[in-house]
Amino acid sequence: MRFPHFLRAFTMVCSTLPGRAVSAALAVLCLASVVAAEIYTFDSAADPTPWQDTRIFRSSSNSNYGDQVLSSRADNNSLSHNLVQVDTSGILSTEVVTGASLKLTTDFQHPDTTSVTLTVHRLLQPWDEFEATWNERLNGTAWSTPGMQAGVDYSSTVITTQTLTANETHTFDLGSPAGLAMVQDWISNPTSNYGLALVATPSGGTTREQFNFVHSESTTADSGVKPILIITTVPEPTTLLMLAVGALGFVICGYRRKK
Repeated sequence: MRFPHFLRAFTMVCSTLPGRAVSAALAVLCLASVVAAEIYTFDSAADPTPWQDTRIFRSSSNSNYGDQVLSSRADNNSLSHNLVQVDTSGILSTEVVTGASLKLTTDFQHPDTTSVTLTVHRLLQPWDEFEATWNERLNGTAWSTPGMQAGVDYSSTVITTQTLTANETHTFDLGSPAGLAMVQDWISNPTSNYGLALVATPSGGTTREQFNFVHSESTTADSGVKPILIITTVPEPTTLLMLAVGALGFVICGYRRKK
């Protein structure tokens, strides 16, 4: 059952009730939604197994940085982008995604750096953190163009934008329509999950603009500093309707006793 059908069914039930009971019914629906909501936290400090992350670096185009720091560099002398993927297949495929965010913490800012702007995109091609380089996504398999091509290797749609100006925890909100659709697809169709590309926007200058992120394999970072993905879901509409109608029954019974 899709949400429009769910809402239509709930509205039909409410149409048989007087005003006060309708208000109570709506309150029950809101309560059912809150109670049924699930928050899935993929904290790489607690369990790095679902994670893979790496950087690709133009100045060392054939080098792989598998278990080394993530780095975003945006000056004309070089560019560095980050790739992040989290296995979300443990979430029930019928769950409906209502929110998502990625938390990354910077722990190094080059002394000359003012800011680095990143755009977050959905990756469209498989890759491996111990094989990906500026030139290749897998050993012997090149990106469509060195450094990845928008629209082919990653979606040209920007999910969110973040400008880094200081060492701190940065929350990348994936709750835009494109972001929610992406995460929903990851859950409904796990084989479509190739993760995210954090693409550094070229600064246009030669001053070194660089931030490094704590990565999932870091052995020194404390919990809360290593990468975290948070996904919020509710049950698919049929289950939510059953919860709402079940609770609504109590409201109706209570109302009839008072008559």
